[in-house]
Amino acid sequence: MGLLAFAAGCDSGPCGEDANRLAGSVSELYDLRVDDVRARRIEADVVTIEYFHGENIVAKVVAGVRGFRVGAAFPLRDGSVYRVTSPPTDFPDRVEAGAITFESGLNEGETVSGCFNARFLMDDGSQRTIRGAFETKLEAGF
Repeated sequence: MGLLAFAAGCDSGPCGEDANRLAGSVSELYDLRVDDVRARRIEADVVTIEYFHGENIVAKVVAGVRGFRVGAAFPLRDGSVYRVTSPPTDFPDRVEAGAITFESGLNEGETVSGCFNARFLMDDGSQRTIRGAFETKLEAGF
């Protein structure tokens, strides 16, 4: 298992993690508190998972899901994990490695669940990680 693998926990949520939570070493630099999660299909083959704290999107994952299969890992690329906060507190643009896995189908109006992980390359050359699990209704966004 690699650096980005999830540690198996006692929780029965998606990927063995607490649903609708964020964690990782990036939390030493950014606030990762979450009080709501939204999943949207924004194109036929693109889904977003947004983790909110108040009005701020503390993490947004944009996933290309072409060739979708339940349980398949889809790679996350540069710019596919970011923040929308006020004042701006952006994650680094460079995602060295990362993936998102859906444990459910992607049917609008139904519950979608899964998890993601990413490793950022920071400006100083160090690396920081983020991971999260999600379980929420999939909304139509287009």
